[in-house]
Amino acid sequence: MKTLSYMLAAAFAACVSSLSGSVAVAAPQYTIAPLDSGGSPDVYVKGINNHGQIVGYTVDGGGASHATLWDSTGPHELPYLSDNHSSEAYRINDAGQIAGKAAVTATGTSDAAYWDSAGVIDCGSLGTSGSFAQDISESGQVVGSSWFGTGIAKSHAFVWTKAGGMVDYGNAGIGNQQAGWNGINSSGKLVGTAYVLFSPFKASMGQVGTPGVTVISPASQFSTGMALAVNDAGTIVGYQNHGSGSPSPAIFNGDGTVQFLDITPLNLVEGWAQDISTDGTIVGRAFGSDIDGNQISKSFVNIGGQTYDFESLIDPSSGWTLFFEAAGVNDLGQIVGEGIYNGQITGFVMTPVPEPATVGVIAIGAIGLLARRRRAV
Repeated sequence: MKTLSYMLAAAFAACVSSLSGSVAVAAPQYTIAPLDSGGSPDVYVKGINNHGQIVGYTVDGGGASHATLWDSTGPHELPYLSDNHSSEAYRINDAGQIAGKAAVTATGTSDAAYWDSAGVIDCGSLGTSGSFAQDISESGQVVGSSWFGTGIAKSHAFVWTKAGGMVDYGNAGIGNQQAGWNGINSSGKLVGTAYVLFSPFKASMGQVGTPGVTVISPASQFSTGMALAVNDAGTIVGYQNHGSGSPSPAIFNGDGTVQFLDITPLNLVEGWAQDISTDGTIVGRAFGSDIDGNQISKSFVNIGGQTYDFESLIDPSSGWTLFFEAAGVNDLGQIVGEGIYNGQITGFVMTPVPEPATVGVIAIGAIGLLARRRRAV
């Protein structure tokens, strides 16, 4: 016959098991803070490093963008390459080095730009008509796309360093085709896009030190994809359609196959994944039409394979009414992007709220209760 202590122990185990399961699937919670706009009517945020430094750009009343760094002391406009102050910053590494683009002519032609504590450097171009940078590695390697040659509309992917300048990584073929890198990790894995003649854009990858662009989207003429980021584990994220039609957030396996993220919690099917942390936390956006036919955009975070709508993670009284882009995530789980705050386009930083050790506290209490019941018996 089962003793009372056995039954109590079994009940305790079942209780802890049940509680453990409920805690494991509980939605994460975040605090959210708007970024100081510095008086600008609009703010766009693109990247965050592991020290909490944030980059992006503000837009002035005349519509011109200005590359900006936010740190613990507030916003700082970054140096310019010319009298034309138009510029945008996209990514920052842990050393505080920044990649983006800045105007080099009065008419607005831009080159890839690199910023550090010494100022700004023009990364140049492979041709005569400009370039832009999309990411920077922890060792300061800048990656992006540059117009190539003259007369023919084509672009090549590049890798730039202070020591070696801009190195041409080509495109997916010859002729009127485009290519560029959107991301780089610490081991030099490159990810981006390549336009194949008579077909849509495809996701691509490469490796620093080996010029060349390899298409990794599924093989189909109307297959459309783009790789937007890669983490240090080598996981590649971006968007891909299902052979044709609209794009969906995806993880690329690097061999022509993909895994699609489930964004049904947002009641939308189109979108893309924009960044991924070392532990695999993915952020991105989804878009489409609501039941009334209005075009809408939402932001999401995917943790452990589970997708969450930002609106479900934030205090409803926070003042935020829309999150239309989640652009970057660091290894501490902080997320940056843009939304509507008190009626204005504003940058934000979301910080995870640590989960309390609920199960541990309950377990200790239950063990104490079990001991008392044993003594009573």
